[in-house]
Amino acid sequence: MNKRMAFAAGRACALAWFLSSGASAQSVFPDLNAGCPPSQCGQVSPLIPMQSTEGVHMGLVWKKNSQNPKILFHARFSEYTANDMADPALVDLAIARGALTTAGNQFNSSLRDVLNGFDPFLGLGQNRSADDSFQRLTYGGYLMRQGLSQSVPTRIKAVRTMERQLLFDISHPDAFKNSGKFHTALLDEADFAMNRAAFAENGYSKGVFYNMYCNARTTLSDGRVYVFGGHDMQSDNGLYKVNIFDPDSETWVKRAQPCTRANWNRDPFGLALFARDPNAQFYDNCDPRDQQSTQPSEPSDQKYARWYPSAVALPNDTVLVVGGFDQDNSVGPDPARAAKGRLNQSQTGSITKLAKTTVSRGLHGTATLLPDASVFFAGENREELVRPDDPSFPLMSSYAGLLPRGDPDQGVPVGQLFVPPYLFNQDGSRAVRPVIAKAPGKISYRGHFEVEVAGDPRAIASVVLLRSDHNTHSLTTGDRYVKLAFRAKRDDDDGELRVTAPKLPAQAVPGIYMLFVVDRTGVPSVGRRVDLKPETEERDERDRDDDE
Repeated sequence: MNKRMAFAAGRACALAWFLSSGASAQSVFPDLNAGCPPSQCGQVSPLIPMQSTEGVHMGLVWKKNSQNPKILFHARFSEYTANDMADPALVDLAIARGALTTAGNQFNSSLRDVLNGFDPFLGLGQNRSADDSFQRLTYGGYLMRQGLSQSVPTRIKAVRTMERQLLFDISHPDAFKNSGKFHTALLDEADFAMNRAAFAENGYSKGVFYNMYCNARTTLSDGRVYVFGGHDMQSDNGLYKVNIFDPDSETWVKRAQPCTRANWNRDPFGLALFARDPNAQFYDNCDPRDQQSTQPSEPSDQKYARWYPSAVALPNDTVLVVGGFDQDNSVGPDPARAAKGRLNQSQTGSITKLAKTTVSRGLHGTATLLPDASVFFAGENREELVRPDDPSFPLMSSYAGLLPRGDPDQGVPVGQLFVPPYLFNQDGSRAVRPVIAKAPGKISYRGHFEVEVAGDPRAIASVVLLRSDHNTHSLTTGDRYVKLAFRAKRDDDDGELRVTAPKLPAQAVPGIYMLFVVDRTGVPSVGRRVDLKPETEERDERDRDDDE
């Protein structure tokens, strides 16, 4: 039964998109990887809808004793919905006036942003209704148009009411369903309906009261995800908060709710407030420029507010948090201010080119290793998802007619599966994989443990532990690759391996790992979950044994 479950998890992750790919879609657009065999470049799946938000922050979460993880992901604004921040009537008006056929982002005017003057595309000025009060009441009047805020106004109506923090159940039968499309401009409501059942909302309804975007995150040995910082209104106003996600309850630990978010829940858009006082600037006794209104102090707070920090899991099952920008948000907003700058990177060493994708994944892209040894990747700014020179244009769409050229307004959040070359034979067929028939669910430091494989154990070339932690803007500090010494227990074909456990936490920090065996041709098995217990737990168990 365990072996079948492991295979089922692997097949669900890696094969579903092969079965659902449409030949008709492939014939319309050029295959970017036609000249490179899968055994050399690997293979990239068609686009998989990610529902309401890009996976800028993404990673695996595991329930206790479960072999099947889920993916926790979000972007900004994780404590609100798209309709809170973008007026759906103006989104639709922008589309009707040609937003999807006019190069450049035309959806800024749909943001509930009352302080930035006349909009030339829709002809809207500052005399907007009280319904457009998000920026003033919750965001302190700060500019809302940086980066991923341009991803909130979406043409996919079904996801506009969804929270922007989600759980993706990769074991759900609908998880990787798609219609074989490789260009985000082609995706429509029907595509997003295909795998909607695999996603669960995990934002405000589950205890998210703060904008966790631009945070640092890591998983500790108890399986919980620890989230440090984020941003408070203008991006570089950091958060003091430490938030914790519990995979078993799929909720966030209780934190003090800011008056901005509590008032918005009670009186959305300030309709009651403005009916009573048309000149009101903020909710009563709740000025967002006062940090106590957006993140009231509590004992679990960090000493410093942090925007773009880094968090590193340490060998003693604690976390080192470093960096992160802190700014005094009591200084009034500057609507003309915008984030600028490019990241200059030089490339060194040897680079192996693998399969190409039609979607750019840059600073805001993320990637996560799955138990079947494939990689799920997602994220990026919406304005980067469709290039003006996209070779698929002109094309006919179901939502805006003929699209003459690529346009970022057509971008929607998507992910893709990458199946690496090591899972293919030279002829392009799938490689036969070694199989872990039996492995322990928990291991301790020092000593050894047994792993049973199907077939001849002498065919196994390596045994490894892999820790796949949470991505933050392309950075994952908690990942670990730990190669373990091993030997076949006997010379016969009973399949038993004796594996040497890590000696010290410095070699492998405590936590949830995936155990893989790799055969002599370089093909890995499906991974099996193994929990590496902290040394404190080992001592506690020894003390209990001594007492007994």
